[in-house]
Amino acid sequence: MALWDLIPVVGKLLDRVVDKALPDTAEREKAKQAAQLELLKLAQAERAGELDADLKVALAQAEIGKVEAASGDSFTRRARPAVMYVCALSLALAYPVWQLAAIIQAIARGEPIPRTDMGDLMPLLLGMLGLGTMRTVEKVTAMREK
Repeated sequence: MALWDLIPVVGKLLDRVVDKALPDTAEREKAKQAAQLELLKLAQAERAGELDADLKVALAQAEIGKVEAASGDSFTRRARPAVMYVCALSLALAYPVWQLAAIIQAIARGEPIPRTDMGDLMPLLLGMLGLGTMRTVEKVTAMREK
């Protein structure tokens, strides 16, 4: 659990402590505001550290992608396109071929034509588009570096 999530709980606790320690209303409000400000600063520093760590991971992943794309080993360099081809083949089999077979079978039996379940198709399609975009970026980057 992050400090950010604890702000409401700690804020209420600070209110109780300050209320008992300082009888004067003006001093009490100043102390509450100062304590809440300090708590927010701590939480913000923690969140900034988390974002910095996430950025470092993303940059490391990008560097790995560059190294893979520039690799002399053809298997390593072509791993992403191979995954994309496997996904494209699976998509071609799962939808046009198998769906056509199901339609023909339904017509032969005199049943209504089955509807296509897009729940499996969309994640696959969006994943492929993401891989295609990544590959295009790799190629454009490699062309610019030459």
